[in-house]
Amino acid sequence: MRPEDPINKNARQKGYVQGKIDENNRQAGIQKVRDSENAVSGTLLGIILAVIVGMVLGTVYFLNRRDQTPIPSPIVIPATPLVQPSPIPTPTINITVPPQQQAPPQPAPSPSTNNIEITVPPQPEPVRPSPTPQSSQAPQVSPPPKPNTSPN
Repeated sequence: MRPEDPINKNARQKGYVQGKIDENNRQAGIQKVRDSENAVSGTLLGIILAVIVGMVLGTVYFLNRRDQTPIPSPIVIPATPLVQPSPIPTPTINITVPPQQQAPPQPAPSPSTNNIEITVPPQPEPVRPSPTPQSSQAPQVSPPPKPNTSPN
């Protein structure tokens, strides 16, 4: 066996260490490139999947939305307008008090001397609609008669 040369041994050890460092650096560079390419392709794949899912959901939504729109139903308008009976007029009560003149104060009269006449006009009979429809004319009702008032 031959004794090893210390310079040779040192050079061999440095070469081994340097080779390991170079290989690690080369592998790290390759890994960075691979990671960058994977990130780009993953992002692109995510965008494509999101667009496809969005289009499918949008299509389903619009196809179902069309079924939910209300269909206008035809409105039937009668040929003759309906005539509603006029409401029964309420009786009118007219109370007339004769005007009092400014006179000097007199003793108070007894309650039997003041006469107030109250008249209730007769109620008109309700107007029956005619068999032919009236387009825009309202039923005509005669005005109530004026009350007869006579001061006593």
